[in-house]
Amino acid sequence: MRDLRYAATADATLRATGHTATDEVETVLYRIVSSGSTRGIRVRREDGVVRPLLDVTREETVAYCAEHDLPVRLDATNAETRRGLIRDEILPLLRRLHPGAEANLRALGERRPLLPRALEASLVDLVSSRAGTRAADLGDGVRAVREYDTLRLEGTVSWGPWTLESERRDLEVRTRLPGDHLAGRRKKVQDLLVDAKVPRAERETWPIVVCGDDVIAVPGIAVAPGWDGIVEARRLGE
Repeated sequence: MRDLRYAATADATLRATGHTATDEVETVLYRIVSSGSTRGIRVRREDGVVRPLLDVTREETVAYCAEHDLPVRLDATNAETRRGLIRDEILPLLRRLHPGAEANLRALGERRPLLPRALEASLVDLVSSRAGTRAADLGDGVRAVREYDTLRLEGTVSWGPWTLESERRDLEVRTRLPGDHLAGRRKKVQDLLVDAKVPRAERETWPIVVCGDDVIAVPGIAVAPGWDGIVEARRLGE
């Protein structure tokens, strides 16, 4: 039935479902025991499905409907599902164990992991090591190096269609800021982009390589005096 509901509205550009904070709690609890994940319900899916009611509970939506004489329909098959088991048996027991069980489970679902587990484990092992200098391969051409109390990342930076590499440790990549100009020159980065006939839509996302406050390269367009060969830049399709 779920597949049929989504299929029936597949041509709509925006579709809203009635998932509530209570559904979020049930989802988080199921994913904890089934896969060890605390991922909750996405507010918006790639296919245009949105969940605008995730900040209110099922009890609050039922009360609203009652206040405004709106009919409420319950799915009689829920009790036979895993969600029904969680809703009717497990969550009531967890509330007996601790009154804040639902709120705490929901908070888990709102947290988004910053790093994949394997990557996080590699970094923890690297940081906790007592060796003076140690490195770990983090994948995708990136390597973490710890030298005593300093941790740095080395490797390739992907920026849109660009791939940027350098052996320098003090470089950063960002977008253009007002007033930026190439180090050692007066010409503004904005003018360099215009002269190179970069479309207006691409200028705001074009990578700018800086060393501290100095712009040392505008990949594919210009390099500051004395910085030749420091940054290797490749663009997809070129």
